[in-house]
Amino acid sequence: MSEAEKISLKILDFMEQAGKIAIENQNKINFLSSHLKTDSVIDVVTQTDIAISNLFKIFIQNNFSDLDPLIVDEEAIAELGDNPLDKIASAKYAFIIDPIDGTLPYSAQLPLYGISVGVFKYGEPYIGIEYAPALHSLVYDDGKRVYAI
Repeated sequence: MSEAEKISLKILDFMEQAGKIAIENQNKINFLSSHLKTDSVIDVVTQTDIAISNLFKIFIQNNFSDLDPLIVDEEAIAELGDNPLDKIASAKYAFIIDPIDGTLPYSAQLPLYGISVGVFKYGEPYIGIEYAPALHSLVYDDGKRVYAI
């Protein structure tokens, strides 16, 4: 089994956990309790975004700390400073997450959202996974093939 396949399998386990959090929390959302991360209404952040982000950080540290990974969180990109793309390009492994891709429809209790994780290796796309738990749809690339489940 290749390194990419091993990483993919571990991330698929994380996606299942994150999907459960998203499904459980979506029906409890009070849209008014969500907040804007910028002045634009399209940049909504929910407690679910934050919960999945926190779970992802723990998951990466528990499973990939030996890879000295860079964690890039769409909800906290500012933490990387002025040149996040430079940091991604120079990291051996960058694990990138959008905890709820489509937060606005998610917070409106629509099923049109997903959880996105990508892995870059030395700045190049290496692995990509998109899970839409409400639609029971999973698409991923393990470095060799693309799978749709």
